[in-house]
Amino acid sequence: MFPQTVISRSGVAAIRAAALMALACAGFPLIAAGQTYDLVINNGRVMDPETMYDDIANVGVKDGRIAAITKEKITGKETIDDTGTAVLKK
Repeated sequence: MFPQTVISRSGVAAIRAAALMALACAGFPLIAAGQTYDLVINNGRVMDPETMYDDIANVGVKDGRIAAITKEKITGKETIDDTGTAVLKK
């Protein structure tokens, strides 16, 4: 059996903030208000091994590149509901 680790709510918030900061520093805008994307992937488990980001989020793709990763609602010309599956950034 694996040992259990208990993380406080403030610890979880700090981890999330660090992951979002890492994404922003890696050049990923976390949201662009009012922007329409070519493709939106909603509610997918977004994983980025480089930044250790792992959360349910929405991904906005513009001109073939990831333009936003956000928990906010975003719109696009095409939308995919990715609930229950994963989006892996290479």
